[in-house]
Amino acid sequence: MNHYQLEADNLHHASALAGAEPIWSTAAPGLVFEALTSSEHVSPIISLDEIDKAALDSGHGDPLAPLHSLLESETASHFRDSYVPLAIDASHVIWIATANSLDRLSESLLSCFVVFSIKAPTPSQSRYITDSIVRELMANYPGVGIAEEVIEQLTSFTPRVQRRLLGALIARVTFYGSEYVVVGDLNDVLERLSTGQSMRSGFGFVS
Repeated sequence: MNHYQLEADNLHHASALAGAEPIWSTAAPGLVFEALTSSEHVSPIISLDEIDKAALDSGHGDPLAPLHSLLESETASHFRDSYVPLAIDASHVIWIATANSLDRLSESLLSCFVVFSIKAPTPSQSRYITDSIVRELMANYPGVGIAEEVIEQLTSFTPRVQRRLLGALIARVTFYGSEYVVVGDLNDVLERLSTGQSMRSGFGFVS
């Protein structure tokens, strides 16, 4: 089944979901139209990550507004993208959204979802998550190892931050020709992030 993801913390305009009218030079179809026309299924999965961080006060209207009709099967069955005003059936789309808080989301929008509260992972679960992220990213760098102490420290960060840190760590050891990521590398990367220094400065690139 096809899966499409939208990082809602970068969502500033409803066009990301429902397209923009072709009068604009940067106009293009939205994610829903793209998912339905490029998917092999009538029910692609669309996930909205951190929906509570959408820019509701960006001055461009509510970027989540299209969801009110897209999450109702009756109105979603004749959805029209603003760029391609052709009625298409979006009623079989499977929607998944994540949020750190529900406070910024309207009651009308929340009523369209089944809300599950997920507890913070236990230490053992956090370690499992970290190990999976490390295996995934390090698989592309078979000549590079990572110290156990580094993995232990990474478990205290969110998965998103872990990926960012690992990308920077891999870039560092690759730049210096090292074969092992040690605690000193992690401390240096954390210091650069805390002081706002560029991750490119001094040791190459970040993937």
